[in-house]
Amino acid sequence: MNAKAVAALAASAVLAPLALAHAQAASEPVQKTTLQEQAFPGPVNHTVMVRTIIARGGEVAPHTHPGVEMAYVADGQALVKIAGKPDRTLRAGDSFSPAKGVVHSVRNTGPGPLTIVSTYVVDKTKPIASPAPAPR
Repeated sequence: MNAKAVAALAASAVLAPLALAHAQAASEPVQKTTLQEQAFPGPVNHTVMVRTIIARGGEVAPHTHPGVEMAYVADGQALVKIAGKPDRTLRAGDSFSPAKGVVHSVRNTGPGPLTIVSTYVVDKTKPIASPAPAPR
């Protein structure tokens, strides 16, 4: 094997795992990033801002929050289901806000990624979200 072939083989051994990690990250249906978090005195005063990116066809499964979520669609198109309300199709610039404890879900119905920025005002002694049956 000549030096050029050895160098190419060595480069592929280094780059292949990086390419695989990138492909896996890109294929994750839902990626959440906490942008800011602030706790205040008292049991309920906890705010968290999260950016959620949902891949094409991906979904955030039905869940509830121990407080209020205020969500803004930054990019893409979503089908939002909130228990007790009609399903809504939202696009960039739209927002939604399920009340404390109300079951809801979000599905990406657009041709590309869906980006939502949410601010939660929740009880800091409880998980920020809990799984729930599908909204009715």
